[in-house]
Amino acid sequence: MTFEKEENFQSHTVDQVMTHLVVSAGEDNPVSELYEQLQAGGYSGIPIVDGDNRVVGMVTQLDLLRESRKGTDFSKTPARDIMTRQVVAVERSHSFVSLVRVFLEHGYNRVPVTEYGRLVGIVSRHDVLSHLVQHKPELFY
Repeated sequence: MTFEKEENFQSHTVDQVMTHLVVSAGEDNPVSELYEQLQAGGYSGIPIVDGDNRVVGMVTQLDLLRESRKGTDFSKTPARDIMTRQVVAVERSHSFVSLVRVFLEHGYNRVPVTEYGRLVGIVSRHDVLSHLVQHKPELFY
């Protein structure tokens, strides 16, 4: 039996797995500032939000690598110019099993978490694996 079919995992939600304190930035923030946040926090990506705290994009380490190859001046470039706009977010009330599917289908390192469309957290692959180890260690040991 896979963990997805186990009843206890069916009742687990994204809210139980996510990091509730999430660093985000606005569309006008300079990319150099986002780089500093990524480095200081050890993050692989930062959600970009509008004035209503709705996710409008994501800036990732991969975006920074792409832009560095182009010679982009990060101090003069706003996040909106380099952010990935097609962002998949999950609602905090969604099931843990549906969250795992999002990671598997899209290959993301992290996914923003929303409530009524507004950013309330973030969940990483590490968070998902830690949750699995905590609740089903026999999968790993």
